[in-house]
Amino acid sequence: MIRIKQDQLKFWIGSIIFLIAMGFVSHFVNDWTNSFFALVAPINESIWEHLKLLYFPEIILFLFTTLCLKRWTQIPEGYFSAQLYGILLGLWWITSAYYTYFGIIGRDWMWMDIAIFITACIFCQLVAALGCGCPFVQSNLGKGIGIVLIIVTGILFIVFTWMPPHLPFFLDASTGKYGI
Repeated sequence: MIRIKQDQLKFWIGSIIFLIAMGFVSHFVNDWTNSFFALVAPINESIWEHLKLLYFPEIILFLFTTLCLKRWTQIPEGYFSAQLYGILLGLWWITSAYYTYFGIIGRDWMWMDIAIFITACIFCQLVAALGCGCPFVQSNLGKGIGIVLIIVTGILFIVFTWMPPHLPFFLDASTGKYGI
């Protein structure tokens, strides 16, 4: 059984709050800045663009903890590679949960989208907390695969902002347009 120390619990709760707050703010950043932040904030209402709400705040959190927090607090061994897998799980959860409920109900509900996003933030941090003890996650192969997948995902976010495939996943249903 994995035991979470009090300071680690505070760190993960704070991380979840940070992710939720950054996700909500980044949803509106593009409207406020006229596409200045198009790489890191949604540019339309497609599912693909909304994955940026989780991905980039998670990357900021990952970089902050990697570069700064490791000196100040005791972060468990394996946290960093587990965090990478948490990001991927969160992206998968948003996509799967949205298409599942939309496929069953046949319409979009904002409160459901928000609930999915919040649970994705929680899942990301749970994987980071509980995945620390996983031997695969801590192995060099596991770390390498996690890093490659995160980098490829980031590159795809950048490329598909300007040149998205013409698939429903990338379609802004409210305007009928793809990308910028």
